[in-house]
Amino acid sequence: MESPISNVAIIGGGITGPALAIELLNVGIRSTIYEARPQNYDIGGSMVLTPNALLVTSRCGVYDELCQTSWPHDNVLLMNLKGDALGSIVVGSVEKYGKSGLRMYRSTLRNTLLAEAARRGIEIVYDRKCASVKEIPHSATVEFEDGTSIDADMVIGADGVWSRIHPYLNANSQPKFSGQMAVLAMAPRNLIADPEEATMFRLLIDKQGNFAHMPANSQSGDQSALFFSTFEVPDRDRDGWRKTETDTEGLKAMMQVFDQEAWPETARTLVTKTPAKNFFSWPFHTVRLYDRWVSKTGRIVVLGDAAHAIPPSAGQGAGMSLEDASTLAITLGQINQKGSDLASGLGRWEEHRKARIERVVERTQAKSNQRKNTKDDAEQAEKERRMRAAKDDDDLFWLYGYDVAAMSLE
Repeated sequence: MESPISNVAIIGGGITGPALAIELLNVGIRSTIYEARPQNYDIGGSMVLTPNALLVTSRCGVYDELCQTSWPHDNVLLMNLKGDALGSIVVGSVEKYGKSGLRMYRSTLRNTLLAEAARRGIEIVYDRKCASVKEIPHSATVEFEDGTSIDADMVIGADGVWSRIHPYLNANSQPKFSGQMAVLAMAPRNLIADPEEATMFRLLIDKQGNFAHMPANSQSGDQSALFFSTFEVPDRDRDGWRKTETDTEGLKAMMQVFDQEAWPETARTLVTKTPAKNFFSWPFHTVRLYDRWVSKTGRIVVLGDAAHAIPPSAGQGAGMSLEDASTLAITLGQINQKGSDLASGLGRWEEHRKARIERVVERTQAKSNQRKNTKDDAEQAEKERRMRAAKDDDDLFWLYGYDVAAMSLE
């Protein structure tokens, strides 16, 4: 019989890490979070949580608080430049899935989860960057760049797409650039002249580009709008991506393609009136889904973006990470309760999660393809025909009705 897991080191204090720590505590397992960045780090941007993700926030005890600082909505409208409806991206429904989607700042979700973890007595160590990890049959060790090290029953990597833990499990695997990069910016909502339009969640699609705008957060307090476009760009090395990220003037310049007569006044105003310092980039990198998530002994695991980074086109990156956190904690609780073999139990968790995420990746790719440019009017017309024919809400209960509590070793 395996010794119970009682002490877990979580590498990464973004969104997945604190959710995992809270869910582990829910099944009686203590953990410590080690975050490479300082406590006041701002991850920036805005995001949507769909009903499957919101179920996890309920389990973590933060859903009600998030509702106070977010904007509920059920879909993002897809339109062409003539104003014709092309369909929608469904992100929730109280009637169908129990909850609407919630749009919020990414920092709001992270800070709320970290505060809840701290309130429950979970230790969070900042400015502690993982250098390497190793395992022995009944424990694992993390060595940090400051020369310190810690031992734990398990080490779990929740440290994002450029994970330090993932290479231990997959020596020759690197994140792959998808070919698409989003350029985003935050702006005062009152830059949008029409108050009704300022509350719309809308994605405009044309043969030569795409442009989205929507409220970034709650209906009260900070009145911000998020706008963005997805561009097809060549790959570059890590230094190249860092230079792109910091070149805010260059990012704003990219968005000036929407300062043309064909585009609505809202798009033209947002891209021209928003200061360059408000612009940022998000290159979409993916991690091979068939890579190993669990070490042979089960003592080292990756989850979330460290295991399966997913572009945000279908709004499921954070959702899949939160689901991972809940289902992994539930699995470890069952392993402890039953005295099951750690590696084989985690292998079943990995198999279950990969099957689900494979389906989510297919949906995400379809949504990403909608944002790709077309070569001429005929190709664009055919794309629009296919978009109108697709009904996004026909059968999404498999996605939004998913119950993490149903995870079982049986």
